[in-house]
Amino acid sequence: MGDAALAREARERRVVMSMPVLSDVYGPVGGSELIALMPDQMVRRVAALVGLEIYAPPMPIEPVQIMMIWNRRYSAWPAHAWLCSQIEALSRPFDEG
Repeated sequence: MGDAALAREARERRVVMSMPVLSDVYGPVGGSELIALMPDQMVRRVAALVGLEIYAPPMPIEPVQIMMIWNRRYSAWPAHAWLCSQIEALSRPFDEG
């Protein structure tokens, strides 16, 4: 989504590092002059703790839709239903602005 928004502005990013887990970005960005495009609800919860400054992107960025998918044969398993409900409950605060 970030690359697409930049392309609409005839710009591109220069990647200096890549992290496999989004929350791993806090440390390197907080201790440097780097920037990162991150979900607003996520970064607002930790910005003060890790020394991040928050800025709105200078161009419109389409929101990301996060979904859970699985093979239907597991839908009847109680453990699977429990795990999905836990993920949904933990993710709900990110839907709140």
